[in-house]
Amino acid sequence: MNLIKVLAIDDSSVSRQVIALLLANDREIDLAASASSAQEAWEELQNHNIDVITLDLDLPDGDGLEMLELLTIKDTCGVVVVSGDDRQHKLAIQLGATACFEKLTLINEQTRFLSAIREAAGLGKGPRRQTMH
Repeated sequence: MNLIKVLAIDDSSVSRQVIALLLANDREIDLAASASSAQEAWEELQNHNIDVITLDLDLPDGDGLEMLELLTIKDTCGVVVVSGDDRQHKLAIQLGATACFEKLTLINEQTRFLSAIREAAGLGKGPRRQTMH
């Protein structure tokens, strides 16, 4: 069985820990790497074969929406947005994110979050783009 390899990009160590905790509950998903900045994320993408990225839109050294757009253009991997500001979620979906989640409610959205990860990896069912709160 091939595991879904995930890269978590978030400047908040607490958010990265929550994502790691949620992903650890699924034996088909592996948190392959994490990054706290855009630069670190690009480096991790060079070092790992990533299927899905969880992306915070507010990064200290770059715009998460720009990163999302580049990833979508390159068709590098699927993207699930996990952000503290839901005002940009609609645009993120338009730019190619599979789904969007708010950081504050993510812990309560485990089932939908894991489904979105699978969908982003090309293994999911249902509508391709959706916003989740």
